[in-house]
Amino acid sequence: MAIVELLTSRGYELASSDALTIARFLSEREFFVKAVEHEKFVDRAKKITIRITSDGSRLSLHDLIQLSDQEAAESLSYLDYIEQGHEKTFAKDLLPASVKEKCAAHLFVKLSRGFFRDWALESFVELTRDRMRLEYCEAIVDKLTNQDLCNICVAANV
Repeated sequence: MAIVELLTSRGYELASSDALTIARFLSEREFFVKAVEHEKFVDRAKKITIRITSDGSRLSLHDLIQLSDQEAAESLSYLDYIEQGHEKTFAKDLLPASVKEKCAAHLFVKLSRGFFRDWALESFVELTRDRMRLEYCEAIVDKLTNQDLCNICVAANV
């Protein structure tokens, strides 16, 4: 997703076939896993600080997980997410590897929401053959999971 963000920021226009390839890739690899929340994880996640680049403010990993998908996507870019994940101090000794993986999957779902929403909305409008007002299509798409959004992209291109 960081590569897509870099390409589009430099003028590349993503085609629907590109979005479909990404959606299929992620769906086949079951990237849409929910992180399991339990007391031990919550306690540890509150101790991990994540840098938010848009305004320089800081919030904990727990706070980030609690944000809506839309708010999380607006708070961190894909590159910010990668930088945080690669910092040597990130979650050092606070989270076991299996929990880090689940946490990363959960954050990926949040951060990729905007990408999938935009492409699914376009595909959904296409599937309904423009019979629904855009506002209604947006309301429907906004209620769906990323997996559902991927499925809509795939269905529109079958």
